[in-house]
Amino acid sequence: MIRAWRKALPRVKAFRTTRSTSKMWVLPGGRVVPLQALHHAWFLKNAKSLGIRIPSRIHPTDEFELRLLALRRGLARVNYEINGGRLTIEAHRRYWNDPLKRTILRLVAVNASEIDHIHINVLGDDGRVVQNGRARLFMYADPAKPGHLPLMADCFPRSPGYFARSQFSISRRKRRASASIS
Repeated sequence: MIRAWRKALPRVKAFRTTRSTSKMWVLPGGRVVPLQALHHAWFLKNAKSLGIRIPSRIHPTDEFELRLLALRRGLARVNYEINGGRLTIEAHRRYWNDPLKRTILRLVAVNASEIDHIHINVLGDDGRVVQNGRARLFMYADPAKPGHLPLMADCFPRSPGYFARSQFSISRRKRRASASIS
C-alpha cells in the first residue's frame, strides 16, 4: 500500500530518509509520498502498484535510470536537505504542468519556515536539464515565499486562491486582447 497525502501535505522535516535529508515523490495525481528509503529503492519496490513496468535492460542498482524512468512516467522527485534548508525538485518536461506546480506551491506554503533555498530542474528524455531555476527564499517572509518560486511566475491567474504573479507579467486575457488589436 502506498501511503500518500492529498489535502494535508507532509512536513519536510517530519520524514527523514537519512540523517540529513528528507525525500518524497509527487505522484501523477498530485499526491505526495514521503519516503523512508532512497528514491530509486522506493520506486523499484512500488513500480508495480503504480502500473509501471521496469524494462529488463534497467539494472536494479542503476539509480539514474530508475529515477529517469520514474520522471518519464509522471512522478516528480522532491529532496530536502535538512541542514541547509534547500528543497530540490526534479520533473520531466512533459509533466511540468499546472497540477504539479500547484502541488509544489502548496508544499512550499506548508513548509515555508523550513525552506531557505529552492532548486527546480526540468529534465528531458535523455536526463539532461532543459530548464532550471533557483531562488534564495530566506530573504522573504514565510507567507511570501510561494510567490517567489522559479519557473512558476506566469502559470496561475491572478485571483484570490492563488499566489500573486509578478507585477511585470501580463495575463493571458490581456495578451489575447492586445494581439487581436494589432
